[in-house]
Amino acid sequence: MAIYRRTSTGQFELYEQSNLWAMGKLEWDLEGWLAQNRQLLFPNDDVFIFGRQSHLGSAGISDLLGFDDTGNLFVIELKRGTHGRQCIAQALDYVSELADREYSDFQKLWRDYQEKLGRRAFDLRKAHQKFHKLVAPLEESDFNRTQYIVIVSGGPDGKAERIAGWLKSADVPIYYSTFSIYQGARRARGFLIDVSPVEVAPGPKPFNNDFWLNSDEKHVPGSFPKMIKHGLACTYGPIEYGQKLQPQR
Repeated sequence: MAIYRRTSTGQFELYEQSNLWAMGKLEWDLEGWLAQNRQLLFPNDDVFIFGRQSHLGSAGISDLLGFDDTGNLFVIELKRGTHGRQCIAQALDYVSELADREYSDFQKLWRDYQEKLGRRAFDLRKAHQKFHKLVAPLEESDFNRTQYIVIVSGGPDGKAERIAGWLKSADVPIYYSTFSIYQGARRARGFLIDVSPVEVAPGPKPFNNDFWLNSDEKHVPGSFPKMIKHGLACTYGPIEYGQKLQPQR
């Protein structure tokens, strides 16, 4: 498919497919584009980027880290060329390192990121609330309940796609995106970029209202704090006591 750009003179200039190497660009440049223009990758602009080039101890340095509106973690790994199997292994290493991290760890990563940008870092919960326009900030325990992997590369790799596909079929939340670069004959005039979008199914929303809950503490002592601790509700007993909870569709 040929792509043309209309110039100020009314003529059309052909843009041909290029790559970051030919443009003299690095993965660092791609990171910056996606961090500042999140809708390129997430069309609904629904992931708050809070970390870039974050040091994760023995696991290494992650490219981009983000949170959706319910606090789910996104580990975004970028390759300016075709990614191989090692890219998936690297992303899995990052996720396994971050899976048990507490809110305070992410607060530190957020502050490190803001310091690199020369900005004053305020509370991560409030920054997340402001970005997602939430009525109230999430609780610290709401962050990092689920982790997603997003791979972004300059082209597909058959083996890596096969592995990613199998992981996804096994309910591992991994997503794959590619990008293409196009440049005109007058390279100094800029370029075009096409990024395949990542659309993640929305998770359950946290409650923003008050609810009455019959904890049945009289008959099952300790049930109420257990439900609060694990963030769930349950019913039990004879069916004539009421309708059973139904699974979420």
